[in-house]
Formats: sequence, structure tokens, C-alpha cells
Amino acid sequence: MDRIHSNKKQHGLFDTLRELDPNLEEHLRDGEHTSDIAALIDAGRDGACSTDAQSLKKAILDWVHPDGGALIPPLPRDSRVGHRFAHVDTGRLLCPTHLDWDDAKIHKKLQNRTAVVTADQCPTFLYGDLTYDDDDPWEGLFRGQILVQTFKYIFTSPSSASKEGAQPTKPANALLHNMQSVTLASLVYVATQVRVALSSAAFFSKSHAEIKHFYDTMLNQPCDPAEEDEINELLTW
Repeated sequence: MDRIHSNKKQHGLFDTLRELDPNLEEHLRDGEHTSDIAALIDAGRDGACSTDAQSLKKAILDWVHPDGGALIPPLPRDSRVGHRFAHVDTGRLLCPTHLDWDDAKIHKKLQNRTAVVTADQCPTFLYGDLTYDDDDPWEGLFRGQILVQTFKYIFTSPSSASKEGAQPTKPANALLHNMQSVTLASLVYVATQVRVALSSAAFFSKSHAEIKHFYDTMLNQPCDPAEEDEINELLTW
């Protein structure tokens, strides 16, 4: 079943690439440009990830406080020092859903790293109102406010992330790439960027094992056909 799911996933990715470039299949068929095409895709992906990560490092600090207020203590915009579990607000967002950030003992263990956080644990920022329902894990999933703002920042415009109806100063990524709907992959990409921006990681790279594991886990978790209704409802929302 895992192999079937993987094959369907790969075929879906190939179909998406063919939509972007109708001549792709012809170029691949002749075999002469395969390595060049792969190199261009890798370079484009890595460049986009790096650009988004660098830009978000500063922008995301305006959205961290739950009420939109100032961070106490303030966090530097040009450094990762003091992020992750060292700060009460970034720590609350990154805290795994199965742990209680308001529990002083849990708080301390996360800060001194005696509580191990793995890449396959869902951070609280994924959920609307930062609330996780153990009886219904889909309730509020991918609806966290900071996730929505980051999605707007990357795909529509930086100004739309902070002000409803604000006019962008340049064409949005969604428009440039003919992106007409939200996809599960785009949500997972944004979630990964948020995780990086809130943590002590300085960059988003495919070579970073923890980041790659988080992305792959988030993308592959909702693969049960029985969850199709929940996925469709999320994407419609």
C-alpha cells in the first residue's frame, strides 16, 4: 500500500510539472536534457525555500504574540538567539500538541532540552486557537493564525498578511505560477517555513534532516482515503 501511495504521489507531481511546462515530457523522452531539467528544478526549489526563509525570519516576529502585541522580552530580527523554547511565545507555538506549555515542569524540560521533541510531533501553531482536540485531530488542523498569515505572506503578498485588502506592490507568487487553489503540499510547505522561522534553525534546506523529516511526515500523514472528506473540507476552508 505504501508503494502504491508513493507511486500515485510521484505521478501526481509529474502531472503538475507537465501542466507547468507542456514540453517537459518531450524533453525527457529524448534523454538529453534530463539532468539539466533536474538541476533547474533543484535550483528553483532551493532558491525559493531560501528566499522565503530569509524574508520570514524578520516578518514572522510581528505575528508571534497571540494578541498582536509586543514580545516581552523582544526578539532580535537578525539572529536566532532566544527563539524556540527559550521564549514564552515562540515556545508556546512550537510546543508539541501532546504537551502542556502552561505546565511549569513541561516548560522547563523543553527549555533545557530534557524533553525530546521529534520531527513527527505536531506543533501547536498548526491548530486554530492553538487548541488540539485529542478526540478529533482534524479539528482546527492547518488553521492556525500564524500559518494563515505566513501563507498569505508567501503566496499572495507580504502586505496581505498584515492588512486585509492591502494592495500588493508586485505580482504575487500565486499569480506568477498560476496557482488557483490551496493544496496540501503548499500548506505543509508553509508549516515547515513557520517551524524554521520560530526555531533556532538559520535556514530551510533539504539537507537538514530534522526539517526534511518534519516536512515528509506532515505531507504523508493524511494519506488515508478515509480522511478525504476532512482534506477537502480543509482545502475549501
